[in-house]
Order: sequence, then C-alpha cells, then structure tokens
Amino acid sequence: MALVIVKLLLLALLALGTSCQESSPGLEELVRDLHLRLNVMSLEFHEQMEQLVTEQQLLRQSVEKLSWVVDRVDQSMKNIENNHDVVMRNLSHVTSQSDAIVVNQQFCANHDRLRDLYFETLPRCQGPPLPPVTTEPPPTTTQLPPTTTDNSAMYISCSTAPPISGVYNIMLNSGHLIQVFCEQILQGGGWAVFQRRMDGSVDFNRNFISYQNGFGNPRGEFWLGLENLHRLSQQMGQTELLVDMEDFVQTEQFMLYRDFAIGNWIDGYKFTIGNIVTGTAGDALSQYQQKQFVTYDQHGGSVCAEHLASGFWHFDCGRTCSAKRYIPDSAGASLQDPHTFVLGGGAPHVK
Repeated sequence: MALVIVKLLLLALLALGTSCQESSPGLEELVRDLHLRLNVMSLEFHEQMEQLVTEQQLLRQSVEKLSWVVDRVDQSMKNIENNHDVVMRNLSHVTSQSDAIVVNQQFCANHDRLRDLYFETLPRCQGPPLPPVTTEPPPTTTQLPPTTTDNSAMYISCSTAPPISGVYNIMLNSGHLIQVFCEQILQGGGWAVFQRRMDGSVDFNRNFISYQNGFGNPRGEFWLGLENLHRLSQQMGQTELLVDMEDFVQTEQFMLYRDFAIGNWIDGYKFTIGNIVTGTAGDALSQYQQKQFVTYDQHGGSVCAEHLASGFWHFDCGRTCSAKRYIPDSAGASLQDPHTFVLGGGAPHVK
C-alpha cells in the first residue's frame, strides 16, 4: 500500500512538473531521481520477500523434523513402559537369588567354624569320638512311586506298557517318541502322568516356551509339555483325566473327569473337559472350560500367572492351580475345600 501511495505521488509530481516545466527547470531532474530511487527500493523489497519465503520454508522443514523426533521419543517411552514389568521381574529374581547365595555363604561359614571347633575339642573328649559334621541335607520324606525303565521298548500308550509304574517310551501317531511316567496302580492303571508336584524341588514359574516343551524329570517333579499333552489327548480319542492329590498329613483325594482334551498352539492350548465320573475332592476344573494356557510372559492381559508364580489355564487368581508356588507350611489347608489343589503332592493323569 505504501508503494502505491509513493507511485501516485510520483505521478502527481510528474504532472506538476509538466505544467511547470518552463518555470521550474530543475523539478524534472528531481522527479527522475526520485523515480530511480523508488525502483531500487522496489527491487530490494522483492529480494527481501524472496528471502522471507525461503526462511519460512526452512522453518517449516525444521518443525516437521522436530515433530518426527517427538514421535520417536514418544515411541521410545512406550517401549520403556512395556519393558518395565520385565525389568522388575528380573530384578526380583536377582534379589531372591542373591539372598539365597548369602544364606548359603553363611551356612558354609558356620560349618567351617563348627568343624574347627570339633577338631579343637576332640583331643580333650573322653569316650567314643563324635560323629563327623556333614553338610549333606537330611533325607527327604517324599516317597517316590516304584519305578521301572525300559530304554529300548516302545508302546503306543500307558495301557499297553508293563503293569509296573515307571517311565516308558511312548510312540505318538505323529511320529514323536516321548518319555512318559505311566501310573499303573491308581484307578486300574494305564494313566499317563503329565504333571507331578511332590517336594517343591522344581520351579514351575517358567515362561511359555518352557511349558510348551516340558521340563523336570518324569521320575520326580515335572511338566510333560503342552505340545506333548495335545498330541496325547488327540491320539487317545475319548480321554479321561484323573487328578490325584495328597496333603501334608498324607490324606488323599481324587477327581475323575471324562472327555479331556487340549487344543493346539494356534488356539492357545485351550482346556476342554467333560462331566465328572467320580471323585472325593470336589469339582474345581469345570470353570476352566475353553480357557487358554497363560504364563507370565504370555498372559493375554491376565495377571494371575505372575501373581500365582506359575503357568496354568487361569480362570481367576484363586487357588485352583496345580502348578503354583509350592509352600511346605501350608499343611493346614483343608481337603474339604474343593479348590485346594496345591497340596503335599499332586499328579494329573490322562488315559
């Protein structure tokens, strides 16, 4: 707008100069000089405008780059939040292991002092020598079932294996050969044991891959593996499930179900169970119908696997879980409670 006003002023001056050319000869030169200066100012104005446009484009690019950086930072913060639970779990595990190491070191130090004291007082002792100090743990009171092992023979099921409880090679229809503990005494025998809890010697707080492949020793505490359990339930057709339990005062109870099956990994190894055949422990498994197997690292939003320190077909965070943390001082749990699964010993079987 200022440039237009200046140009209008210039035209007025030119008109005035034309009319007064004879009386004012120097006015024309003044107007010409003013016109040249206005042209120079116009050129400078255009150059400044181009520079402002260029700077505006650079500023826009900087803003876009800054927005990209903010998005990356936000994504990194989300990743940190997602990994927070894993870090805290690992830290808790390291802390517990450190405490165990400290306890072992204190035990070893006490043993060394006791041994030195024994040898110092031995020459002054009268009568028979004292028995040597040993660090061997006291023998466990857990009674393992009678076992037998035939490393060469293969069977299609525990029903075709010898009538003695033990570990046998079972050939699945899929071509997989697995070692299974066959229970040949309870309920007529022929049961393939897929889990046993006896003394807490095996940690059942494991990730999904461990539960999928199996862990432990079939002669003691173990988990057969979800994949093997799925194959067994499919191979046997109409499969029965026997849950045998014993508390810390050797009181036994059991439950027998029909039509037991485990889905494949695509379905999350869904739990399927039929009607009760017989039993004394009370029904605590029907509520798990069509539930997927969960662990602390594959839980589908459930916190029960982490809360109970075990993998299972968790319906809720109640006590109905045969794999949760083994607590020896829980002998007061009543067998009258149909949801009390984790007792002194527990072994689900399939046939």
